[in-house]
Amino acid sequence: MMKKIVAMILALLMMTLLYIPAFAAETEKEQMQSTVLYQANQIDDPNMLMLRAELGVDERSEIVKQATNVFAETDLSKEQADLYTTTQLIRRERKTDGTIVEEYASVAVARSTGTGSSSDQETENSVTVYAMVNYKYEISSDLNMSFGISNTKHRAIYASSVTVNSLYLKNEIDNSYEQVASNSRTISSVTMGTWYTLSAPTSKLYPKASANLYAFTTAKLPGGNEANVRCVVYCNSL
Repeated sequence: MMKKIVAMILALLMMTLLYIPAFAAETEKEQMQSTVLYQANQIDDPNMLMLRAELGVDERSEIVKQATNVFAETDLSKEQADLYTTTQLIRRERKTDGTIVEEYASVAVARSTGTGSSSDQETENSVTVYAMVNYKYEISSDLNMSFGISNTKHRAIYASSVTVNSLYLKNEIDNSYEQVASNSRTISSVTMGTWYTLSAPTSKLYPKASANLYAFTTAKLPGGNEANVRCVVYCNSL
């Protein structure tokens, strides 16, 4: 009888020891879960992106609009290229600790105006370049805001009569005083209309006051000419 009692006690102890880690693992799993509030497929069709850009579609939440300024830049003159931007909300979720996480895709487009005053400028103006910043924004329960790049995408569209020697891709994070992270590469054999992805320069999220996000796309043309655009997500607006 005593042996049976001892065996039962040992069995109960073993079950308890096995149960505690399983319970702890389940609790940890629950803590890691979050609630997806919104999810969308990313738009990468150039015609749809151009239409949204021309219409000025901007899906940033009000708090992100207050905290950021999204705009396009180019080295081409106003007579050579028109600039557009559009921003899509990709995902919004709420973590169990109350943190809100939003993922966005902001795109800058420099499109030909066809009004170059020389043959070189006309060549530049026949190329449309895209620069897309995919980024993440978090705001915690204590209203601390942070931003980071997920990746960037780059594209050039041009007529069959145009030669693009290479495509230079770059992304960057700076704090308005100095560069804190960057990544770049050159596509030597360019396929017209193909999106090229550049990985994030870092997985780190930066406080709003130290996070300006950039995507650069430069199409290298014969004779040293270039068609370029920069998508800027400036996070120091407030």
